[in-house]
Order: sequence, then C-alpha cells, then structure tokens
Amino acid sequence: PVLAVRFSRSGAYVLTCGKDRTFRLWNPYKGTLVKTYTGHAHEVRDVASASDNSRLATGGGDKQVFLWDVSTAQKIRRFRGHDSAVNAVEFAADDSVVVSGGYDRAVKV
Repeated sequence: PVLAVRFSRSGAYVLTCGKDRTFRLWNPYKGTLVKTYTGHAHEVRDVASASDNSRLATGGGDKQVFLWDVSTAQKIRRFRGHDSAVNAVEFAADDSVVVSGGYDRAVKV
C-alpha cells in the first residue's frame, strides 16, 4: 500500500512512498513514473522535497531518515537517532535543515 503522497514544493512532481520499501517520483501531468528509489530496510513512511527539487528526504520504519540526490538516486546522508519508526519528514523553508518526527515521540533536527 501507499503510505504517503506529496507534491514537490514546486508542484512539478508527485512523490509516493509505501510498504514496499520504495519511494517514487512521478510526473502527474503525463501520468508517468520518472524514477523509483530504494534503500530503506522497512517501509518508507514519508517523503519531502527541497524547493529546487534537487534533494529529497525520506523517513521510514527502519528508524532512519535519508537525504537523497534526485538525479543520481543516491543517498547523500543518513540521519540516525530515532528509537522507533519515523513518521514525518520536512525541509525548512530555506532547505538548510531537515526535521523528522517519529513514533518515539521525538522531533529531530
């Protein structure tokens, strides 16, 4: 199942994530899949995009947050610290910080 659906901040793309441990980048205007990203050990529970669409942040059931390069589909950085599944991720308005929230009742910056 799909766990979250988000527009990119620019509105150019749609991002989906789900139980299959992947998240996907879609062109909603053509109805086409652009790219599938893999790397989480458990479900991907949320995804957020930077304002310029160059980076994505994901949070998952594996208690981790990843920062991704959109064009290469590679992980740029891994953030640890949650004691339970990560349920929410978001970029700051200027893209300088990623925040996450989890079932452990913690917000991490």
